[in-house]
Amino acid sequence: MVVAAFFLGAMSVSDLTGARSPSLDDPNPSSNVPFTPKNGAPSTSANDDETNPKTTPYNFGAASHRAFHMKYERKDYDNFIREDLESRVFIPSDDFLRVILHLPRDWRQDSTISALIKKVKADEQWKALWDDYKAECKTTDETNLYHPHNSLCNRALALIKDGTRSGPDIGFYRQDPQPVKGSNVDLKPDAITLLLSLFNSSQNNIEDIKTGGPKNNIGWPQLLQWLEFKLSFTTLDNGRYATRVLTAGKFLCSLMYIILLTRYLSDKKDPMGKPSRQKPYMLPGDPEGVGVVAGQKRKSDKQDAAARSRMQEEAESERLREIWKGKDDKNKEDPRLQCARYAMEVLSSAGFRTHSIGALIGGTHLQMLYYDRSSIIVSQEIDMDNDPDSFIAMLIGLHGLTLEKHGIHSIIEDPFLSDYGEYTKEHQDDTATLFEGRKLTLKKSDGTPVVLTLGKIIFRQPGIIGRDTCVVEATAEGYEEWKGMETIVKISWQAKSRPSEKDFMNDVKTAVDKMSKDGASHHWVADHLPNILLSQDFEMAEDSPQARLKEYFDAVSYADGGSFNYEERVCRVMVQERLYSITSLREPRQYAQGIFDILQVHKWVYDHAKIIHRDISMTNLMWRKRNGVICGVLNDFDLSSYRDRESASALRRTGTGPYYACDLLKEDPPVHIYRHDVESIFNVLVLLCCRYEIQATPAPEGKDQLVHVPALPFESWYDMSYLQLHDKKFKFFIMAQDPDKLLPASISFSDFKPWLMFCYSLISEGLFAAIRYERNQSNGPIARTLFSSITSNSEPAFSEKFDDATLGGFVDYPRFFKVMCKFAGQDLTVKYNPNENPYGPF
Repeated sequence: MVVAAFFLGAMSVSDLTGARSPSLDDPNPSSNVPFTPKNGAPSTSANDDETNPKTTPYNFGAASHRAFHMKYERKDYDNFIREDLESRVFIPSDDFLRVILHLPRDWRQDSTISALIKKVKADEQWKALWDDYKAECKTTDETNLYHPHNSLCNRALALIKDGTRSGPDIGFYRQDPQPVKGSNVDLKPDAITLLLSLFNSSQNNIEDIKTGGPKNNIGWPQLLQWLEFKLSFTTLDNGRYATRVLTAGKFLCSLMYIILLTRYLSDKKDPMGKPSRQKPYMLPGDPEGVGVVAGQKRKSDKQDAAARSRMQEEAESERLREIWKGKDDKNKEDPRLQCARYAMEVLSSAGFRTHSIGALIGGTHLQMLYYDRSSIIVSQEIDMDNDPDSFIAMLIGLHGLTLEKHGIHSIIEDPFLSDYGEYTKEHQDDTATLFEGRKLTLKKSDGTPVVLTLGKIIFRQPGIIGRDTCVVEATAEGYEEWKGMETIVKISWQAKSRPSEKDFMNDVKTAVDKMSKDGASHHWVADHLPNILLSQDFEMAEDSPQARLKEYFDAVSYADGGSFNYEERVCRVMVQERLYSITSLREPRQYAQGIFDILQVHKWVYDHAKIIHRDISMTNLMWRKRNGVICGVLNDFDLSSYRDRESASALRRTGTGPYYACDLLKEDPPVHIYRHDVESIFNVLVLLCCRYEIQATPAPEGKDQLVHVPALPFESWYDMSYLQLHDKKFKFFIMAQDPDKLLPASISFSDFKPWLMFCYSLISEGLFAAIRYERNQSNGPIARTLFSSITSNSEPAFSEKFDDATLGGFVDYPRFFKVMCKFAGQDLTVKYNPNENPYGPF
């Protein structure tokens, strides 16, 4: 037995007794199951090392984890914002001024910029305001900083206006304690910037707002930038463990940074979950500690004082770490998270914005911040006292930005910025009306213009990094081709390199035509896929911050051997026939037929168009009527890929967290394959049947008919990180228990219990088979012999190869088809029978 234990390693007692997972033959699974490894199920792919998938900003972000309807709460997205912040990039302040605020490369030597800076610094009123602000920095109430700082900035802007760099006139104004209007959460930036014309039309005045914020409140579509104030500069982001851009000519300092970082790392974790130092220390050329780029000159006495201050206030950083970990601090929050929340609302609730610019201010230090759907960029801090030139240069840059460079996308005319009265109380109270009545002009491939009138927002996916999809009602009056058809407009910020949904649907149409020539009609496929009428991409301008950032990141070097791939995006506007959410069906059998339709068309598209969907979720399961019959529709091919192409997109984790297949939640997930989508369909079934009831009083057709039942399980799936959710799901499939407790279908969906149990058993059996195979392979020939002699005779024999594509044959289309082709004892409509298919291997 000692020998056996030695070779079997991590195998548990239940492994040795041959305990099995629930099976199709045993609808009442035993609770005696194998031990679950702490790090999750072993990978069974033979090519794990060859195809190590990459998580990129395209899908690893707040917008790609969970889709929310118009109503959402802070808790819904904070965890995902934290994950976005982990991939932030820290750059020198001069680079921020040049690349994002469009100052000249040599702005310190530029005669026009220098003259404007000199003019501001020489102004007696500005100097007096600066002294007032510095005095307020010594108080213990951060609200004392708001108005003095705004006044300082506005005086500088008044002096700058006469220069040659001139965009629309802007001003700085206090917002706190008033929440910005137009979202479902109350967020209160301390100060904001507005167009001067909008502020004047708001009938607010400076004297009123300097202590209590605007009397006539402001909405997200009306502000340009936001500012968050803190008393201490230790609350600024020091760039620790961010991707860091090297300052030109500072290679030696970077080398020292790497050496010292390696020496001083400890097991302690910082708020981002990365290693943290046991004590602060100074780097050569970095007198204020990590985060201040080497080479920035300061007066030596003040440099030393600042360095000592950082060391003395390390406790403040510890406090921030505790806040980041979620420990209660009612009065203070991590400023990085606060600022990211503001940016998310600008990107998601302010109309069509390409990016958001803000600032975090700690006393006399200022940090510029930039957010778009591919990056979060943090600048080296500016010491406004010792480097006023950079502070004034920032104001010059902001004053010189056009509306487009402020982030205002021009595909829809945005009247909210110019006239305060245009943003009505209706817009503030009902965020779905933001675009109602606005015109959107698109062009067909032949150049024919199509003018759409927008209606209410049906769906919005708030987030920072990601697609930020928005679906809006739309009509095209007078356009005969779409006459009598309900249409919607879908706007998303897609990777420039990614094929459009229309491209995928064109491939499906080609496959349908080809297959139909061989005899049997396959035109039924179109009834179960989106009907895309028009798709147009709007690229970023050559001089946009996004284009400049792409060029910048491709050219710079990074500290610690790091790298950053800035993903270029386009604004993709697509018109399609309106579909309705599967959650708006009334009868359980309608749900069953709709989901069975989707299982069939998903497989057909995989077999014949060679497309894998990769984003199965409740949000993407829809329905339409054809000849009076409800047809399930698989919608949203934004994240799809071609199954036989090993492209970069095929190696990225995509989808929506709670619906992910278990394997895809690992830290290094495998390539997304067909069985992962099948598992996602099962996850949809679980979350639908166990978390919802069909409401007693019918809603109008096309409206949501479900009532959430929070007392039932699986709520935690929506609030976990990827790794936490992986562990939870792995235990869900492996740690079997009473099936009634494991999958407690609600009363409305009780007839789905056989589907749930049999599909669960298939996935569970497959995971068990993968574990057995992996352990058998890793233990060597003696252990294999021992294991074979003591396991149940019903265990499948070990083979040299394991079919990971189907988890040993358990998770494939024929098995799921067999389970789902009947509902409540009656046959469902079959469109794609695996037993009659002469083309795809089953």
